[in-house]
Amino acid sequence: MTNLHVLTLNCWGVPIPIVCKKRKERMLAIAEELGKGEYDIVILQEIWDKEDHKTIETKTCKTFKYSHFFYSGVIGAGLYVLSKFPICETFFHRFPVSGYVQKIQHGDWFGGKGVGLCVIKVNDIYVNLYCTHLHAEYHKENDEYLAHRISQSLELSQFIKHTSRVCDFILLAGDLNLDSYDLGYKLIRCNANLKDSWTEKKSTLTEDDGGNTCDIPTNSFSGSGDLSNPKGKRIDYILYRDNECTSIEVTGCSVTMGRIPGKTFNYSDHDGVQSTFLVKKSEKTVPTSKPEYDFKTLLLEASSVINNGLNKVQSDNQFYKVFMAVSSVVLFILIMYPPVEGVIKSFLTIFVSVVIFFIFIILYILNKNEENSLLSSRNDIKVLLRES
Repeated sequence: MTNLHVLTLNCWGVPIPIVCKKRKERMLAIAEELGKGEYDIVILQEIWDKEDHKTIETKTCKTFKYSHFFYSGVIGAGLYVLSKFPICETFFHRFPVSGYVQKIQHGDWFGGKGVGLCVIKVNDIYVNLYCTHLHAEYHKENDEYLAHRISQSLELSQFIKHTSRVCDFILLAGDLNLDSYDLGYKLIRCNANLKDSWTEKKSTLTEDDGGNTCDIPTNSFSGSGDLSNPKGKRIDYILYRDNECTSIEVTGCSVTMGRIPGKTFNYSDHDGVQSTFLVKKSEKTVPTSKPEYDFKTLLLEASSVINNGLNKVQSDNQFYKVFMAVSSVVLFILIMYPPVEGVIKSFLTIFVSVVIFFIFIILYILNKNEENSLLSSRNDIKVLLRES
């Protein structure tokens, strides 16, 4: 029998001072808090800067003998796992569709979104720990990344389902960028057959005890534009499942790591979530109850979202083809019938050539990757529908 205390926290580690406030001070405070040893396993997101990684590693190495940082994309996946127990195996699976390179202001594409797996041996129990950070939602009413996030949710749930058959205990933790009423959240829980430690916790839930971790009014980094929902959003989760001959009980779950003691600001723009599990071997096999969602209905809804995403790809392709054709005509005029001469002509010629090249990359490489990835997700859904 083992008590396992788990924490997940999005650390808001964007390495741009104007965008990310008081980053170095916050990372030091996070490292010092984790170094106290209150948690057995810690899952961090948005650790993108090497200096931040080093700060946390240095301050926590005596507490956590084992750790693993997942590398991916241009700036790294930002996923960092700390453990008091041995990490036996690791693996990272990158999502093939994850935003747009031209949307530099969002930056999700550069992070190489995916799911990291750590196999952790907790005494005589093998834990498959999955950590992830799905694509952000920037506009609720006009969400251009909805198809990407649904594709990621499906792929994440499939990955967990097919890699967790031989372990004792499954944990999924991180910033899912999904509310508990969103399609992606339901899809993950239903397809991977996961429980939510927040809703399963033993303490009584109250109306104000909603587990919200992001855009909450008490967070010093929540701007006025973030507070359309006055109580904030619940998008950070610790989900779990027991396998055969393992018994899991959630003895506590709460939101934590809000305001830094003695400071006027928070550890991050997210609060953390901590869950305590009582894990023990069981001689009897108790079947895990299925989530209260109709899987076929979820798949049909997901298929509709993916189809809308494919339609958007086709629409974007038409736009870029027209744009490239117009740019090509402009380049032809600049070369054959230049309206200007000298330095201005050279500058305009180079500029238009670069634009055409960039459009070509988007049209025939990046958009093609997006289209094929969404088609793959749609085909996976078709197979699941056939078998459901």
